[in-house]
Amino acid sequence: MKIKSLISVSFVLLICLSCAKKISKTESRNSQVAYNELKALVNSKSYSFNARSANPMQSNETIEVNNYLLSRTDNTGLRQDLSTNKSFISIKNDSIIGDLAYFGELRTSSYNDAGNMNIKFKGMPYQYETIINDRANEITVKFKIKGDSEDFNVIMVVFPNKNAKVSIYSSNRTAIQYLGEVLPI
Repeated sequence: MKIKSLISVSFVLLICLSCAKKISKTESRNSQVAYNELKALVNSKSYSFNARSANPMQSNETIEVNNYLLSRTDNTGLRQDLSTNKSFISIKNDSIIGDLAYFGELRTSSYNDAGNMNIKFKGMPYQYETIINDRANEITVKFKIKGDSEDFNVIMVVFPNKNAKVSIYSSNRTAIQYLGEVLPI
């Protein structure tokens, strides 16, 4: 009796383990397909990044002030929801257009466009590099581009599920990071 129950338990366990391996192989195959599609999309240079949230890198004092001012909203000094604000980077062939809401600190007192604080750029980047990391299944796109009155260093990391993280470093502002998704144009 004990042998029969041991054999039946072993049989059920063997079936469960073999099913689990098949599921993980299928998931792995689907993940690899998604990653290959992502590589094709990024290499096509015909896609856009749409930001869902912004994470400004600010001083402690600015964070405290922002937290107080934003206390009755879903935002904080460290995270701003962009669902009602169209913030994007569009890459089409050799041209890049960016218009992203900015919530950080200015570094220069002589900033020219105090009426519009968005990060804006349009044109051809003077450095553009795509780094494909097959081991981590992620793609990094780096470029430098000139805005109207400042230079931007942009680093975009894209994952197989098409979520992306964009970090922007400026010559006149504190750094900011955006979270969003990459979509074909």
